[in-house]
Amino acid sequence: MTMRNTENHWGWLSKLLHWLTAVLILIQIPLGFYAEELKLSPVKTGSICLA
Repeated sequence: MTMRNTENHWGWLSKLLHWLTAVLILIQIPLGFYAEELKLSPVKTGSICLA
């Protein structure tokens, strides 16, 4: 398998980036459900009050 794309086949680098992106998108689904369950807190909002 070559690193570069050819007219008939995708290279291994393109395939790797494709599947890596797909996995990262699928990981976001359970993380979204987890974030929805968090109580409203500085951790969820990401804000820190500096008074």
